[in-house]
Amino acid sequence: MPETPIHSPRKWPGALLAALAVVLSVVSLAWFGLFMLLGAFDLVPLDLSEPARLAANLLLSVVFFIQHSGMIRESFQRWLAARVSREHTKSVYGVVSGAFLIAVIILWQGPLTEVWAARGALYWAIRGLFGLALAIFGWSALTMIRADASTLRTLALAQPVDMATKHPLISSGPYGWVRHPQYLAALLMIWSGPVLTTDRIAFNVIWSAWVVVAVRLEERDLVRRHGQAYRDYQTRVPMLLPLGRGGGAKSE
Repeated sequence: MPETPIHSPRKWPGALLAALAVVLSVVSLAWFGLFMLLGAFDLVPLDLSEPARLAANLLLSVVFFIQHSGMIRESFQRWLAARVSREHTKSVYGVVSGAFLIAVIILWQGPLTEVWAARGALYWAIRGLFGLALAIFGWSALTMIRADASTLRTLALAQPVDMATKHPLISSGPYGWVRHPQYLAALLMIWSGPVLTTDRIAFNVIWSAWVVVAVRLEERDLVRRHGQAYRDYQTRVPMLLPLGRGGGAKSE
């Protein structure tokens, strides 16, 4: 049978879903970047005690972690592909993750009691961490695109890699220094706030712990996908901190 034309009505639901995924992903990530740079916006303040507001923030975070790390797993992707078209699974993930992240930003309770604030040169040094994080993230994204052009859509939608597609093992650029430069960038962004309020301290600790857990889960998927090649890569390049090794790994 001839291929369905792109303008066919049957193509529109998928195209609209993909467009919505892009919009929500870009908006949520940009807004979350501002959240980490500027602090909580307190858009929906609740009439609760400070401990209760911190507990609400913890609950928000846990719900997001379960959604994000659960839906990105290979097993869930297979489950989802059995219920919707495989070509739509990434879009579904982008829409749901973007919506959950926006909900975290809107409902986050803060800023609460100020504990510490940087001044003078220290203030600008901490702000510089955010710029460094953006540079690392951009460098890693460009490296991924150069190594495999199909990753452009994955990056744009902040989506899981399609496990049915063979993607190369990247160990050049920032991936020659650490195995997960984007997670390193996330940690730098998390700790680049020069004002520490009680809600920001809770955010830093909780989200840093989640990043470490997420890296461990991703490592398991990468070993399953690349086998011995990734195990060899693990012995050469550190996971998150470029200490003692790195810089000498070659492209696989």
